[in-house]
Amino acid sequence: MQNKNPFKNLGQPPVEASEKLKKKVMDGVESIELLRDITTLFTVNYGSALVDLFTINSKDKKRNKRDNNN
Repeated sequence: MQNKNPFKNLGQPPVEASEKLKKKVMDGVESIELLRDITTLFTVNYGSALVDLFTINSKDKKRNKRDNNN
């Protein structure tokens, strides 16, 4: 029994992918990019967003105290 490597014949001859397959692949890529962006929003940028939020709130409180005293 001779073992043939099936991977040597992949892409022989080159064949153009169908539009349906191309669309399916691009939809998958877009979904993964959206998931990556959402994950980044809630993980990597979460700390800086909280710092910005508290900085803005503390500045507003100081401004409100100053305005109410006048």
